[in-house]
Amino acid sequence: MDIPAGVNLTAEEESLLKASHRAISADPPDIDLLGDLGHRLRKAKDKYTSLFRRQAAARVQVDKSRGEAADSNLRTEAKAEVFAAALDEVESAIDRANKREQRAEAQAQEALAAERIAAARAVHANHGPGSQPPAESGQLPAEAQLPPEIRDTTAGARRGAIRAAGEHAQSAKDQHSG
Repeated sequence: MDIPAGVNLTAEEESLLKASHRAISADPPDIDLLGDLGHRLRKAKDKYTSLFRRQAAARVQVDKSRGEAADSNLRTEAKAEVFAAALDEVESAIDRANKREQRAEAQAQEALAAERIAAARAVHANHGPGSQPPAESGQLPAEAQLPPEIRDTTAGARRGAIRAAGEHAQSAKDQHSG
């Protein structure tokens, strides 16, 4: 990160800029670290932007000219611009990292969906018209061989709850109508 001539940064400010540059170029970037650095850079940018505006406003009172007042505190304005540029880079790196994470998550979901579809096809392959019942081999049925995250173990309970709710509603109707 290049610092323009005439911009005097404190050691802490220089270390902040160097840390942000290292965090941006890390592979893979640490989103939490980038978020923390973005917060610190935003505070520094806001500090120097506010200082620049206050100095310019004070100089307008003295010089009676905004043009001359704006030229008087160029170093403060340059510091604000340095921090603004660093903040933009950090926010761009955060956006790229978030998009990369979303793509990876979407790919994982697609892979899981493909696994589930393949497992469902394998289960239902022997249940279609014209299929022979499976021979008694002493093995568990195909549904029981599915991993627990794919197997729906609550389907029977849901069907029972739906049936019970229907029966309850019907008995309530019968009691009120008769």
